[in-house]
Amino acid sequence: GTDTILWSGLRTSTHLDSWEQKGETERRALGVEGSGVADMETGRVSSHHREEHRLSELRIVLLGWSRSGKSSAGNTILGREEFESGIRTAQCVKRQGEVAGRQVTVVDTPGWWSTSSVKDTRELDKQEIVHSASLCPPGPYALFLVIDVSSSFTESHRRPVEEHLELLSERVWRHTIVLFT
Repeated sequence: GTDTILWSGLRTSTHLDSWEQKGETERRALGVEGSGVADMETGRVSSHHREEHRLSELRIVLLGWSRSGKSSAGNTILGREEFESGIRTAQCVKRQGEVAGRQVTVVDTPGWWSTSSVKDTRELDKQEIVHSASLCPPGPYALFLVIDVSSSFTESHRRPVEEHLELLSERVWRHTIVLFT
């Protein structure tokens, strides 16, 4: 029939790893590179459903260091003030809206200090980063790494970014888009 692959969700790093391994093999076999949403239960979904789902819904997680503009970026994406800007986000915040006829879910996450190693980040903040992907089931389409363009970005910034994003998975970069604010 019309069965193709859908991507599964990003719930924890373990789920992301299995999602990546299974999804990549199946997408390659079907000639579907990097598009869709995955169903890990069956590994199958109709191509009509995939196209309809892709056009009707978008799920995004915002990640980055503290004061990088994640909340403001979420407000811009949704086209209205949904996230409180100017204060530290202590827990993940999920907001939804319709943008250009598409249902959009945005998850704002706590940030980390720009040059602080993941081992120096509060345990609760690390847990929230890991938890963020499960707030937009079956999983986010993209992870936006929000970088303040007015800040320098040196080696001392790069390593903490890698460490914090890899809390989700070592393969997190396949789903990451850098958003300069």
